Amino acid sequence: RPEGVVSAVCTAVGAKEVICQAEACYEEKAIEQAVQKACGRVGAALTLVWGGTLHHIDDLPKGAGVGEHRGAFTPWRTKVESKGQPVRPEHPAPRKGGLPAPEQWSAAVAAAAALAPPGSLVSATGLPTLEWLAHEGAE
Repeated sequence: RPEGVVSAVCTAVGAKEVICQAEACYEEKAIEQAVQKACGRVGAALTLVWGGTLHHIDDLPKGAGVGEHRGAFTPWRTKVESKGQPVRPEHPAPRKGGLPAPEQWSAAVAAAAALAPPGSLVSATGLPTLEWLAHEGAE
């Protein structure tokens, strides 16, 4: 369960905040709530950032807000496009080296690897390998 993994990593690295993308569907919202409670139990805050549309969440027209597409994308897209709302300009790319990795990165990687099921093929970086993701081109 995500809440168990996230709280374990927070504890392992002493994280005070977890930042993730906000979701719109019922099941994902339930998971967000469980993760938020788990984070709170270990002294970390959960910050949700909207990234589900090209439009800023505040620029979505009435009737086309978060969760209002209810699984049918085309009617929702038609509402958004009919309003002619332009997409906000993008932020400039960060300069090379401008986003340093957290000091606790190695502890986070070790914690993530420790939580992986035996034989799950987690790479040295703590990220799942292509084999674990069942990528057909994996060697």
